[in-house]
Amino acid sequence: MSAVLAPEPQRLGDAIERLALELTDVEVERLVGALSGLPSLPRGRDAERLEELVPSAAFERGLERLLRGWGTEPEMPGVAVALSLRTAASAHARYARQGVDVVWTGPSTAHAAGRRTDQVLMQLIGETARELWLVSFAFHMVPAVLAALQAARARGVRLRLVMDPAAEGAEKLESEQIDAIKKALPEPVNLLKWPLEKRRKGLTGEPGLLHAKFAIGDSARLLVTSANLTENALTRNVEMGLLVNGPAAARVAAHLRALQEKGVLVPY
Repeated sequence: MSAVLAPEPQRLGDAIERLALELTDVEVERLVGALSGLPSLPRGRDAERLEELVPSAAFERGLERLLRGWGTEPEMPGVAVALSLRTAASAHARYARQGVDVVWTGPSTAHAAGRRTDQVLMQLIGETARELWLVSFAFHMVPAVLAALQAARARGVRLRLVMDPAAEGAEKLESEQIDAIKKALPEPVNLLKWPLEKRRKGLTGEPGLLHAKFAIGDSARLLVTSANLTENALTRNVEMGLLVNGPAAARVAAHLRALQEKGVLVPY
């Protein structure tokens, strides 16, 4: 297969996670059975046999990513890759069963007693093991959130922060806030923006805004909220959101990756 020769590297863990989300339970078990008998990265006819397990373009694309990632660790036995795939599929199935929870900051009653926004956000960051997306119209240096992000970075989580330079004026945000964030969260943290020149303009020339506020942990948990990443929004304002566990999180994460690949989201 040409996938092993693909020029861009693919992390094995990412490929396994995405494949676990895209395949049915039957397809996962079929692939697990085939992988378990392989001593290392399959090549030639062995790779072609894997492709023939499920005759679909989606399966072929997922398998290409898997083999590309496996190519970075070619001596890993197939049984280890198979176990990782089965574990990832089981984890996503558990999240899918958990559904949706209300997230609320502000005065509570017996009818709206969900957890506070800051509690849910901190837990999501703390439980993320591989990749965290954080998207916000306004991003302030909230100490507790910053500490959680630094801890996530230290344990190897890939951080992707998307902010809006039009939120407080492009010059001020880029010269002060972005510099401060880069200092507090140095490489390989990925700071992204939606460039002003790529946005639709109104009748008077004003650009559209990146007004969404949400976070995604490991493509499995999605927090959608009215709250910006500011101290007031997280602890004092009336704010509401939903914590979604399941496939929707993976779809939004895949959408963001596609926007990045298309150049809609670019680095600061």
